[in-house]
Parts: sequence; structure tokens; C-alpha cells
Amino acid sequence: MTSTNIALCTRGFVTFREHLPRFFGGGEKRKKVFYPSLRLFIGGREVRMEAMKGNKDWVTVKVEDIIPVNKGMAVFLQAGTKLFVIQVDMGMGIAMGMSLMGKKNERPLTHDLIASLFVGFGIEMTHCVIVDMREETYHARLNLLQENELGKKIVELDARPSDCLVLSIMHQKPIYILPELLEVLEDVRPLYEELKHRRDDDKD
Repeated sequence: MTSTNIALCTRGFVTFREHLPRFFGGGEKRKKVFYPSLRLFIGGREVRMEAMKGNKDWVTVKVEDIIPVNKGMAVFLQAGTKLFVIQVDMGMGIAMGMSLMGKKNERPLTHDLIASLFVGFGIEMTHCVIVDMREETYHARLNLLQENELGKKIVELDARPSDCLVLSIMHQKPIYILPELLEVLEDVRPLYEELKHRRDDDKD
């Protein structure tokens, strides 16, 4: 995505939440998605390492666009042939947009601080996985790896997809979505085209 696709302005807010229920799926077809947590292990014991390296069935997620909406920003995400959306607050949207453009704030933001902590303690972010959605809220897992003279530690943390997206962009690491979850989400391409059209009209 080029910088011209990233909307960091506060103009052109549109009603967004009223569109959400018809695009999130749910009802009887909503499947229970469960992603077991990886256990911490030390001393080179590679328990469930195949999961840390990535599952071939996971679908890669890419940021398609960021559009200002009421009370925040809509982040449109491409996964395979499907487009889905998460809503984030204005600060998170701006942080994500700045990361995509390779820009940094004068003073470190929260995610910059986290990135510095990773470097300081020799922690590598390996990947993130969007694993579930409950009551219109997505849930993700952030996977971290630390190797030193004492051995290897792998930790999986519960996290917001928005935080995962910013960190994955900053560290150039992949973010995935479980295929079971992606299957029950509706494609929001019509909503995206509508909001994009309104944004472009505001620019004119």
C-alpha cells in the first residue's frame, strides 16, 4: 500500500458502526474458533515449534487501506480474496499509518517503546495470528522468541489485532488469520468502496 492510500486526516468522518453487523457474519453459522496457547519453554525444548514457525493453512493478512470514520479509523485488511475490517481509535490509526509510511514521531509512542524493549532484551517478534471475534471484537495472539546463553523462550500473548498490526509493520513480520475465522466473515468490499468514494469526494 502506498502512502497515498493512508488516510491520516480527520475530515470526512462517516457512519461506520451501523454497517458492521451485516459484514461480520455470526448467527447460526458462527463457528467457535479456539486457538490453543503456546506454552513457555526454556532450555531448547521445542514444544509446539511447528506452530511458532507458522501453519501452512493460516491466511496472510495485509493492510489494504485506512479510512477515518466516526470515533476512529476503519482498517481494511486483505486476506486471500476476502476483505475484512477492524475499527481502531484515531491514535492507533495514525500510528499504523506512520509505520506503513516508515515515519516516526519526534518522541517515542507506545509501540516505539515496545520495539525498543524488544531490542534491549533480545526479543524477536515472530508473527501474529488473528484467532477469534466475539461481540464484534477481534482477538489475536502475539508470538515472541528470545534466545540467549540460557536457552530459548517462546511466549504467546493475548493481544489486540491493532497492536499486532502496528508491531508487525514495524518489525516486518507476518500477521495471519485463522481460516476457520476468515470463513465466517463476510467480504466488506462494498462497504470499503462506499467509504473510499466518500473520502475521495471530500478530497475534491
